Amino acid sequence: MLPCTVEMIEHNGNIVYFIDCPYYFDRERIYDYEDELERFVFFCKSALASLPLLGFKPDVLHCNDWPTGFVPFFLKTAYGQQPSARSYIQLYESLLSDSLA
Repeated sequence: MLPCTVEMIEHNGNIVYFIDCPYYFDRERIYDYEDELERFVFFCKSALASLPLLGFKPDVLHCNDWPTGFVPFFLKTAYGQQPSARSYIQLYESLLSDSLA
């Protein structure tokens, strides 16, 4: 298992959590690496695995575009112990329209 931590900040009453895994995320940019699929699958699994450890039971998980696209799948299969959480994916129209043209 890779060394990974969950970092938290609070700003204006909002709590934000970050998955910190230097092997996957300590890079000069976010996208365009050979291991992109592996990195974002790791991110999705780590985010879901951290929920019970944080004592956080969300009602909704907002999955923003393809990097978090595995969250609904993992939520339904591997993390089925949280049946009250729902998820949805927001895809950007410009990305879809380019690929469907």
